[in-house]
Amino acid sequence: MIKLIATDTLIISGSTVLSVNGENGSVGGIGGDGGASTKCCQDGCDDCGETTLSCGSGGGSGSGGGSGGGILLMTNGYSSIGGTFYARGGNGGAGGSAGQGSNCTYTDWFCTDNSINSGSGVNGNFGGAGGGGRIKIFVSQNCGSVTTVMNANGGSGANGNGAVGTADVICTLSLNDNEQPEFNLFPNPTTSQITLAFQESLYEDVKVTITDVAGRVVVEQSITPSGNMVTINVEELPTGLYFCTAQFHSFTSTLNFVKSNP
Repeated sequence: MIKLIATDTLIISGSTVLSVNGENGSVGGIGGDGGASTKCCQDGCDDCGETTLSCGSGGGSGSGGGSGGGILLMTNGYSSIGGTFYARGGNGGAGGSAGQGSNCTYTDWFCTDNSINSGSGVNGNFGGAGGGGRIKIFVSQNCGSVTTVMNANGGSGANGNGAVGTADVICTLSLNDNEQPEFNLFPNPTTSQITLAFQESLYEDVKVTITDVAGRVVVEQSITPSGNMVTINVEELPTGLYFCTAQFHSFTSTLNFVKSNP
């Protein structure tokens, strides 16, 4: 996994390549060749009927390709993100070659000519394809600054291509059409509490909702502000990335923050 979290500015040049591709599967083992036993009887016609032939064994199947990894980029400040990001699944490994059969040929002027051929094995199948990984880019300012090329396709394998992963750019700051004032969130990362600071004093309760990356609501409170600030205790939350939405009157806006260990 590649994880880049900036507390302020995040700039990635257009020539940057980030890659967390899954590994390709290994080639299957080669099947053993067939053989022939010692002839059982010595008589005037020492032909192929006096030996036993074994067939070649099948080749081993290739191993499955690995799944693509994850790329997480996040900033609360200015961003300019370019480059090419890969989180592709690996290809299934090729099947091993089959073992060859054995043969016997007998030629004699007195006895009847004869020959026997045992069959060869079957080549191994390709391994299964690895699925694509995940690419997530969270920006809160300059939301149109992400110009990167993202590829989270699945690999190829025995049953076609693996499942396509996800590649998303998420603008975490969402102002309404009336352009209500923004708020800042600090400290970020935090160990115990966060403070929401608005650009003007508030005279009504603020509904604060915090969700985790899976979309589950972990905190939901209506808080009376102190001037232009609202403080929320997040000490009991597990470490990770969260999204804090503030709502009052016709204003709704969301910023992300990271809960870290003390």
